Amino acid sequence: MYKEVTTRLLILALIIISVAAFSFNSSFTGKSIINAPDLSIAELGINLGEKENYNNQFLSNKITAVVCNNHNSPIDRYKIRFVMNNRVYDGEKSNLEPKECTKVHTSFKPFMENIRYVEAYIVADPLNSIIEANENNNRFYKVLNLSLYSPNLKITDLKLIDYGSFEEDKLLVRICNTNKKIPIKRRFDVVISLGGVQRQFPYSGNINPNSCAVTYSSSLSYFGLTKKKEVNVKAVVDYANNVVESDEGDNFIYRTFTFR
Repeated sequence: MYKEVTTRLLILALIIISVAAFSFNSSFTGKSIINAPDLSIAELGINLGEKENYNNQFLSNKITAVVCNNHNSPIDRYKIRFVMNNRVYDGEKSNLEPKECTKVHTSFKPFMENIRYVEAYIVADPLNSIIEANENNNRFYKVLNLSLYSPNLKITDLKLIDYGSFEEDKLLVRICNTNKKIPIKRRFDVVISLGGVQRQFPYSGNINPNSCAVTYSSSLSYFGLTKKKEVNVKAVVDYANNVVESDEGDNFIYRTFTFR
């Protein structure tokens, strides 16, 4: 009787040990995951921690993710997938040591030039080719407000340059980029409405961060002004919204001039 009980206990112990051992192995390969790596996504954003690159043109900015290996084994190579507004960008990284984190990134693409918000997420090991200690922390989703990382155009002054005749008089428009870090490197237009007549003037120069530039209209006769009178003038910068800005509400200015 004692021998039979002992035998049953041994069999039970073997079953428990086998189940425990199996629970720490991949169901497909039998490879132990006790010391397996663990890819995770810690953050997703724009130019994370890269202040030296923050001044780049909008399309040179980078959507960056922080990828970590939380467990005890190194990772030789792993794939990364960025998905932005349902567009997929795949890449491959190498050598992620245990307890180490690294930044991975993809540049903004041309299709995103005039997009203010983008649904973005990153997937580490999208094909599940790496056996991991935890398979549930490989994704990170975030809605990114791209305009927060954009320059800002603002008209700060509109004045008459009086040469004494409508054939020579012009309007001066002072345009500023109020963002302290990001330059403007895209062509835009300045539209001036004078007495109900609208004219468009291109501006193609760069405007550095926290800097201003001036541009001039053609002569007032170009607006059809031929006699002395009081005229309402409105100037709008980036009329066609070619520049993604952090504030689209300060692109215009009004003035009233009395031409004598």
